[in-house]
Amino acid sequence: MQNPLLILRPPQALRSADDVLGPKTIAGLTIAGLPSHGDELSSQWWAEKLWFSRLPGRRLLFEYGPALLGLCKHRLTMGDASAVWICGSASPLNENCWFERAILAQKKPYIFHLLDDWFSIPNMRKAAEARVEIASLVVVPTEPLKERVLDLFPSAPVLFLEEPIDVTRVRPLDKLPPSDLPFFVWSGHVASLADLKEYATILEKVYAKHPFKLRIISGQNRPDLKASFPWEWFPYNPQREAELLSGATAGLAPLEDNAYARCKGGYKVKTYLSAGVPPVASPVGHHQKMIRSGVNGILATTEEEWISALSQLLSDPVAAEEMGRVARADAVAQYSHDALMPVWAESLRAALGLR
Repeated sequence: MQNPLLILRPPQALRSADDVLGPKTIAGLTIAGLPSHGDELSSQWWAEKLWFSRLPGRRLLFEYGPALLGLCKHRLTMGDASAVWICGSASPLNENCWFERAILAQKKPYIFHLLDDWFSIPNMRKAAEARVEIASLVVVPTEPLKERVLDLFPSAPVLFLEEPIDVTRVRPLDKLPPSDLPFFVWSGHVASLADLKEYATILEKVYAKHPFKLRIISGQNRPDLKASFPWEWFPYNPQREAELLSGATAGLAPLEDNAYARCKGGYKVKTYLSAGVPPVASPVGHHQKMIRSGVNGILATTEEEWISALSQLLSDPVAAEEMGRVARADAVAQYSHDALMPVWAESLRAALGLR
């Protein structure tokens, strides 16, 4: 392979695929014999100012403004790449796929990275279908999502690649700021806050017996959460993630059991594992593969199971700390870049027929 693989990812502010397709992935693939370089699909500054604004239609404004300009720039600078890998998030959801077709017109393989089950989202389904139909390779983060793609497109070239987490950035810290109460943490994309709000009643019942506070790490605007227990909010900042996660009694990962959730990559859970925080999660999709219930976290389905799991961790901090140590070890051994990039490089070379 004489020329590098070009990887285009969303701006870091969108909290989507930064670890998955970021600098550590590029370095890891290069070390593993698959030379790579990368860039953000569009402006980080505009992502922070526009995407997280309260303007109506802000996503469309972003897609047909900064994101479109970003693609035009990359079209002019991708000449030396041997293949182009694009993370679907934050690129315009057009169905003509003009940028992707420009890649193919230059006789380069086009890799479509499908982070979630776009087929279950009405305004994203047609864009996903159009890209799967022309992609040289479709990369997905879970086996259920691979099966979902193949159900719809039986002949599609689909590759499952386990997503990494940056275990050097997200790690347990030895020195923690004092906290008046033990705390649970919920960290994730703004769009996933609805999952957390559904569990407010459960958290209120736990708080009645075991006082705690909830820490939310998400987006750039304070969320609207009505709850009787104390809670605090911090904007997402990858440089502060370790500081804000460390010391939590548990990381919350509730999910509704539906086709979309069963295909998700579980990056939230990987974040908790890497920080040494035991996740308490719904047994949905990839969660069941990552969490060994009672060992590195707890899987809970019913309201009673959630209350029991959270109460158990609050009442036995020694057991919670030991569970967190196992969680951290699992993250390093199974989901770090050092563990996954050699597998990625070998799989991609085979799938694309590269030397």
